[in-house]
Amino acid sequence: MYRLLIGLFLLHEVLLAQVGSGHITGVVLDASHAPVASAIVKVVNADSGVATSAVTNESGAYRISNILPGIYRLTADASGFDTFRRERLPLSTGQLLAVDITLSVSGQTLTLDVQTNPNLAETQSSSLGQVVGHKYIDNLPLPNRSANALINLAPGTVMVDPGQGAENYPIFSIAGGRVRNQSFTLDGGNVGNVVGLARPSQVVSLPLDALEEFRIVSSTYAAEYGHSTGGIIALTTRSGTNSFHGSLFEYLRNDALDARNFFAARRPPLRLNQFGAALGGPIQRDRTHFFASWEQTRNTTSDAILSTVPTLAQRGGNFEANAPIFDPDGVKAPFPANQIPASRFDPVAKAATSFWPEPNRAGTANNYGANNRFQLARNIVVGKLDRNFSDRDRASARYYINDANTLSDGSYGKPVADPAATLTDIRIQSILGTHIHTFSPTLLNQFQVSLMVRKYIQTRAGLDQDYAGQLGFTGVSKAAFPTFNLAGYALLGGQAVANSSIARLQTPIIDLQFQDSLSRIVGKHAFKLGIEYRRGYNNESNDISSSGNLGFNRLITDRPGASGS
Repeated sequence: MYRLLIGLFLLHEVLLAQVGSGHITGVVLDASHAPVASAIVKVVNADSGVATSAVTNESGAYRISNILPGIYRLTADASGFDTFRRERLPLSTGQLLAVDITLSVSGQTLTLDVQTNPNLAETQSSSLGQVVGHKYIDNLPLPNRSANALINLAPGTVMVDPGQGAENYPIFSIAGGRVRNQSFTLDGGNVGNVVGLARPSQVVSLPLDALEEFRIVSSTYAAEYGHSTGGIIALTTRSGTNSFHGSLFEYLRNDALDARNFFAARRPPLRLNQFGAALGGPIQRDRTHFFASWEQTRNTTSDAILSTVPTLAQRGGNFEANAPIFDPDGVKAPFPANQIPASRFDPVAKAATSFWPEPNRAGTANNYGANNRFQLARNIVVGKLDRNFSDRDRASARYYINDANTLSDGSYGKPVADPAATLTDIRIQSILGTHIHTFSPTLLNQFQVSLMVRKYIQTRAGLDQDYAGQLGFTGVSKAAFPTFNLAGYALLGGQAVANSSIARLQTPIIDLQFQDSLSRIVGKHAFKLGIEYRRGYNNESNDISSSGNLGFNRLITDRPGASGS
């Protein structure tokens, strides 16, 4: 898929910051509200010490572009005026912050120090959005330690599923848009499902320690976002600072703290261990910083499953306890005593019947109960490097990998025939590079390239062991156990539908993205010109039922007009 987007628009009308970074803009005036030209406006990140500056033009306007979210110190200096300073100025992901400055005429050496910050409203954009930062991430309970579940805090968001499994993606709707139809970015690069299949758009789940914050943009967003009308989720990873900071953590859940389910023969096993570490700091103070995070998840869960399986009498052909059964051969006469003669048994059917578990509960319905078991092993690693070469050049590089696999044994005790028994192998990688160059105080360029590669392989137990041939089938593949769907009974084999079939092989899924934007201030206005190129590729093979798919319903052995047959 190719996409070429060229946007040219006035900043004060619709412009937003480049996804994953922020801008600070405003005008510098004197006490008479006349513009102050050639004033030097400088912002310094309070944690990393990285400084970025701009010079006001003849209209007193300045713009400091494409800086990381964080807490900043802002100063303004001009000849003949006192120094202006504002401490602890917060800038969030994707924010375009307006800070106007009034300078006082210098009569002596004096610095005007503003220590408090009022609520800085969004005045430079018509977009509606919500920022979720560390205040929420650190203090609110999170299912499965997934910070993305906090998307539910944004106005107009309806949560369907907070996230689970290997990829741990929440499913939600924003501002009435379709679920699974949002556009996701990480540090400005695309991390969304490139081909728009009927699955969650998100393909990245960040550990809490690696996530700085994220912004949910619900409506009227700028053209540079594009690709989706269902909302924009802009995530930002953490960066290193001038001080070394690290953490170790362990999150634990265990069935020793749980009660037994009423329908379960025993307490279902539950083991959840999430542990890892994070470290960030300086390589060169005020210039080069790094951040790295690692998280491993080991999870065993179980549910009590009730199924209907053939009774021992039914396996021998005795249906005395059931509705009348009519012989499908000839005139459909009833079987004497509702007993099917052994001579009428099909050898394939008889062999397949042995793969149903034997009943362990009374009755002919819901007569088998057992716990299934689901195991997850996942490793997520995030690494980021930021470099401030000079006042004119800044660069950043980030790498992300999620390596996970899941195993479900099902509840039958015979995984090859259990429709819930599957094995998945998942790997998601994302790499991004950004370079920002300042040509002049009024002209800035940002270039960014990102690459996402995804693998998803789902297979079943007994793969390529020819269970179909062992049952007596010919002319079908050896891939897996055939599907038997008998009305009123639990399924044998895969469900023979997409995503629940014999095998699904998605590899590779690739999204390559190039973005370049040029920003220019002219008088009181700011212009932005951008170009984006994206190429998406998905190679997929889905084996639905190559080993055979048989369905049987009650019409075969009933008789028209015979009630309850």
